[in-house]
Amino acid sequence: MIFWDSSAIVPLTLAEEGPEGARGLLREDPDIIVWWGTPVEVLSALGRSERARAIAEGRAREAVVRLSDLRPGQRLWLASSLRGVREARLVG
Repeated sequence: MIFWDSSAIVPLTLAEEGPEGARGLLREDPDIIVWWGTPVEVLSALGRSERARAIAEGRAREAVVRLSDLRPGQRLWLASSLRGVREARLVG
């Protein structure tokens, strides 16, 4: 049984080539131990990877949004793959 860090798990989950050494270890010993926060870290890394790919392919573009840009809006919505779409409120 081996402890696996998020940085070793992420390449194994992507369709791209991952480190062969890690794949070999996983084949030899498929029982793994991870930190409780590993699923969150892996999902975050996968999300970053998809956003980077979408930007590189021109399917999305990146923008900086400041709090002052949000203040004129009457309603603010936040979206995430984990929580879905939820209304938010600016405080202060």
